[in-house]
Amino acid sequence: MLPPSVVDEIEREIHIATIARNITVAGAVVVLYDHVLTFDDEIRLIWKAPSSFIKWIFLVNRYLTEVCLLAIANEMSGFSYTYNSKEYVFYGFLPYGVFSILTANLMAFLKVVTLWNKSPRVVFWLSSILLLSFLTSAGCMTASMIILAPYIEWSPVANICVLMKTTPTLTAVWAAPMIFEFSVLALTTYNALSLPRHSGRPLVRILHRDGMLFFLALLLLRGMNVVFSLSTNPKLIALTVFFSWAMVALGINRMMINIRSSEQNDERDDGEYESVILSLNYWASSDSTLRSLAVPGSNRVNRDKDAIELSVYYST
Repeated sequence: MLPPSVVDEIEREIHIATIARNITVAGAVVVLYDHVLTFDDEIRLIWKAPSSFIKWIFLVNRYLTEVCLLAIANEMSGFSYTYNSKEYVFYGFLPYGVFSILTANLMAFLKVVTLWNKSPRVVFWLSSILLLSFLTSAGCMTASMIILAPYIEWSPVANICVLMKTTPTLTAVWAAPMIFEFSVLALTTYNALSLPRHSGRPLVRILHRDGMLFFLALLLLRGMNVVFSLSTNPKLIALTVFFSWAMVALGINRMMINIRSSEQNDERDDGEYESVILSLNYWASSDSTLRSLAVPGSNRVNRDKDAIELSVYYST
């Protein structure tokens, strides 16, 4: 009969493995379910959009991340273990996870700088922080792979690969991107507070709302990874790392689709404003009352809704 301490350790290991397995599968299922819900929007807003760098990086990141999450869930299920399972997870999926962090932050960066009208100062400092955080994260991931490779073992009790040791460099993998994400959250919040209430267009409101919510959630998820990586029990790391990856993917996908939808609405509104102004200029050419309200130049678009409504009022 096994000593009670050994039995407790076995039960604890099985309990942790079961939770990690269920959370990982749940994250993959949620991402796939959300993809089904937004697939029509993806076809309409992304696939049919003009070819661009951000379009293709979004699609590659979305589909490749889902493939990786499904493969990880399959490896952690315990039903398909091979001798090389730990190599697949450790040397394949985790490095791509770091690259996925970069692509998610890059997509957010390209959109957030539009809030600042591509201010050279904001672009320079934010891109510098993004590059520095990525290089730090990638370097720490490389160091972690070298240090921890001998300490990844297959647990016949839990029927899963477990990490027997942790290292500060693994903590830095998740801590480094938090510097960029906190910077973006601060810039987005400051931009939202500094703009007049009446000047926010739909796209700006979407960037403020989704940007702040996404990066706040992102900081919380990264924080959980940091906390568990600092734990004295390295087996706890698997509880959140893949689930947080899935939630980050879901958040960035939703944010990009919402932004693209708002951009499309703005383009349609601009066309309507231009049509109104062209009509006003035409009427003003033969009406002295409207002539004072007309906008010089038939191709200029007046973006002040109050002025347009006033012009329409006087023309009816």
